[in-house]
Amino acid sequence: MPLRYTIEIEGRMAVVGSRELVIGRSLSCGLAIDNGSVSRIHASVRMVGGACEIADLGSSNGTYVNGRRLRGTPVAITPNDSVRLGRAVLRVMVTQADAVEATWNRSLEEPQDEDPTDVFELTGRDDDY
Repeated sequence: MPLRYTIEIEGRMAVVGSRELVIGRSLSCGLAIDNGSVSRIHASVRMVGGACEIADLGSSNGTYVNGRRLRGTPVAITPNDSVRLGRAVLRVMVTQADAVEATWNRSLEEPQDEDPTDVFELTGRDDDY
């Protein structure tokens, strides 16, 4: 069964996928955090291969993994690592993803070539009812 990486910071949680998950104070971020030590656009997290990676996006107060400040290059993180964005502590969790959830997450991450309106079938007219 595949593994699922979930991050939690300041009471907010998100599942990490292969697409970049941006974390920051801005409401435009995939994971918006209300903490003054977190920059508007602070860091990004994503899956690369089987590893969860974090990168600092030029934040003012820094992104730290095990006490070391990140500088440009993404770093793999695990549940045992100490990760901070400014003064906000980020927690990494790994769980088993069930088959339905794995399919759902994969379908959200992969671009769809299908026309979403094809799921509707017109079987009758409104005035038939």
